[in-house]
Formats: sequence, C-alpha cells, structure tokens
Amino acid sequence: MMALNPLAGMFGFGLADKDQSEQGGTIAILDDKDRAIFVLMLEIEGTDTRAAVQSLISKFAQHRVVFVHTTLDFRPFMEAHAVFERLPSLEEIARFPTLLNWPAYLADRQALLFAKWRPDRIIRYGIDLEEYSYRVAAICHGSFDAD
Repeated sequence: MMALNPLAGMFGFGLADKDQSEQGGTIAILDDKDRAIFVLMLEIEGTDTRAAVQSLISKFAQHRVVFVHTTLDFRPFMEAHAVFERLPSLEEIARFPTLLNWPAYLADRQALLFAKWRPDRIIRYGIDLEEYSYRVAAICHGSFDAD
C-alpha cells in the first residue's frame, strides 16, 4: 500500500472505488495486475529485443512487465505496447561524464523506479543494476572505457 499525493483526491485522479481514506492521504489497494516485473535490458547489443519483449509479455501476462533499457530504439517496446523506462547508456554517460553527478542521479532514478513500479521480480538480459552502477562510477572516475 502506498499513500497517494493529497492532491489526487482534490482532482479525482489516481483514485479507484476500492481505495480507502487514511489520515495523511489515501491508501491504494493493489490488484494482482498491479504486480510488476522488471526486465533489465541494460547495455545489450545484438539481441533480438522484439522477440524477447513479446515472449516475456506473454509468459508473464498476469504481471505488468516493465522493461528498463539503455537503448535509443524504443520501437520493440512501442510495437508490443509494452511499458518501458529508459536509463542513459554508458556511451552517453562517457560522452558527458561531468554533466552531472551520474552516480547520484542514477541512484535517485533507480529508487524512483522501484517506488513507482514496486516490482516483485527482476529478470535481466545483459548486466544487472549493480554492475551498471559500478560501470557508471568507473566512467565518472576515468577508470572505465564505455567502448
């Protein structure tokens, strides 16, 4: 259960009939379909993304499958009507290593994604979030080549 923004009640968004009022906000009751699975597709190349997306959506039809990827090609996800979130690629971070504090940004972004989707499971193709974070930190410290 998660408290919704207090403005949700005022404007009527984000609330369902089954939601219950609570002292500091509203508690949303989650349906089975609200369970999420993260599929990490970080830094993968040469994989048939389209086939993997279709297969995983079919296999986990009882879940909301959320694809977390680093590619600029959104087509496989859009064509499958899939839910997806994008993180910057290592190559993009390496191009602009001093643009911002990448490790802090990505830690905040990951926390936001976990709070937003509350995944039950994580499936990975390629590297996991820990390895991704390690490589980002190495790029920022000049000890990792993204190529």
